[in-house]
Amino acid sequence: MPIFEIYPPHLTNALARLKTGDHLCLIYETRKEQFAAAAPFMRIGLERGEQCIYIADENTARAVTNALRADGVNTKAALASGALTIVSKRETYLKDGYFDPDAMIRFLEESVNRAKAEGYSALRVTGEMTWALGGDLGAERLIEYEAKLNFFIPKHNALAICQYSRKRFNSAVILDVLRTHPLVIYGGAVCRNPHYIPPEELLGEKNETQEVERMLKNLRESEKAEKSLQTSEERYRALAESSTDMIFVIDSADRIQYANAAAARVMGCQPQELIGKPRADFFPPQTSERQKRTLQQAFETGLPVSTEEENIYPDGARWTSTQLVPLRNSQGEVTAVMGVSRDITERKLAEKSMEQARARAEHSERSLLALNQAAQSVQKALTPEEIYRAIGEEVVKLGHQASIYRLNDENNSLSFAHLTFAPDLLHRAEKL
Repeated sequence: MPIFEIYPPHLTNALARLKTGDHLCLIYETRKEQFAAAAPFMRIGLERGEQCIYIADENTARAVTNALRADGVNTKAALASGALTIVSKRETYLKDGYFDPDAMIRFLEESVNRAKAEGYSALRVTGEMTWALGGDLGAERLIEYEAKLNFFIPKHNALAICQYSRKRFNSAVILDVLRTHPLVIYGGAVCRNPHYIPPEELLGEKNETQEVERMLKNLRESEKAEKSLQTSEERYRALAESSTDMIFVIDSADRIQYANAAAARVMGCQPQELIGKPRADFFPPQTSERQKRTLQQAFETGLPVSTEEENIYPDGARWTSTQLVPLRNSQGEVTAVMGVSRDITERKLAEKSMEQARARAEHSERSLLALNQAAQSVQKALTPEEIYRAIGEEVVKLGHQASIYRLNDENNSLSFAHLTFAPDLLHRAEKL
């Protein structure tokens, strides 16, 4: 199975934008979702020259290795060089037989220093947190540890993802996990977390005033972000509506979700008359089937598609250059395709005219070549009549009539020398 079907490209792109100092939690429902984030997170770190530590618990080291290999990691080389380490809870969280948040943070600090000493650009860590469900001494300090990481990670050359199974952890723990992570990976997306509580507030004495200020600040920022998004949408819609290019969106059921004014104008109707209608209703069968194949290519591959083709519209035939771009939902699934079509009929007609002119020029060149060959025959002819006949024959080959006159050098007068007819002209003359 191709990698892009397992790991949504937009999630991988979001993971690639992470930087040192970032502390994330991954809330996953299935193993597929788990590795869809954890594997590329590790691969990207290895590609950037970072030292990567994967702390396994519910998955075996072999399962982790297989997931990394499926994502394109040369696990054998990475493990051999020390760039990648797969360790267990007994080597990390429960190294002393119990969990001590401060001891674990010291382990991470030592790892950061060691990575720097060995020439790595940063330390990248991800841990499967199901070890906290085992009832080991100190596991109840899990959220204290997560909060303290928000003091440690931003001040060190490191970044981390803490993995939590939505099915195995109860809602109370998940709530606390959300309160202690500035960034959350869920549903195939990396999200900024409005429910995050800074560590000094979470670990300090309860301060209702401080909590109110934080909540009001989040509300203001949320409202500001929503207005910014609305303004952006309005701006892009205005650009689309004012564009002379045809802009449209087709959903997976092959129905028109959106069409701008230019597209509607070509179709001979208003935009609202197109929305929700089957695309095939507006084109002849042959044109519709060709368009359908191109759209299916974009849906199935998830990649952009470019075409130049002649389509039949209500007002006649038009050549269009079309760019199709897949649109994805939060799970990375292609749910629609946006298209931008530009009318290139005038360009195509100009290209055809140039081709015809080129063909005429080539014909003229062949004509000149024929006359040159005739001239060469002249040099070999023994009598004037043979000269005239040779020239006439070459001209007739081009489908023309030839009347040949002789120039008298002494008085610059012309006298008739030879007449040759093209075969069809001669045939008509004989009939007369």
